[in-house]
Amino acid sequence: MTKRLLIIEDNTIHLILTKEFLERQGYLVVGLEDGSRLWTELEHYKPDLILLDLKLSKKVDGFTLLEQLQQSPWRHIPVIVVSAYAFAPQRQRALSLGARCYLTKPTALTTIATAVETELFKAVPVGHLSC
Repeated sequence: MTKRLLIIEDNTIHLILTKEFLERQGYLVVGLEDGSRLWTELEHYKPDLILLDLKLSKKVDGFTLLEQLQQSPWRHIPVIVVSAYAFAPQRQRALSLGARCYLTKPTALTTIATAVETELFKAVPVGHLSC
């Protein structure tokens, strides 16, 4: 069964590149430029994994979304953070709020794909590092 991914990323170019790359890897992908439609997409799309940017341009940031997710019926969905926040306090905060993996931008698309595969299948391809 094809796995479904949800990307929340306010940088349109990064969103499109990541979405298209992951689709070529065989995933079904929905992209959102902010978290305003997150709950609707969770209900209708039922993703297997979420890729989340922390700094979003609309009212709700990624930290808030992580916190809300952990207090929702959707808390079982693994979240991989892909963020430009490169400092330890942001990383620790995201992980403490339930993120399973924290990748710092710029991140190679192959690294994102490996992190997704690791989370979804709990298997790391030979020669690749996990989060």
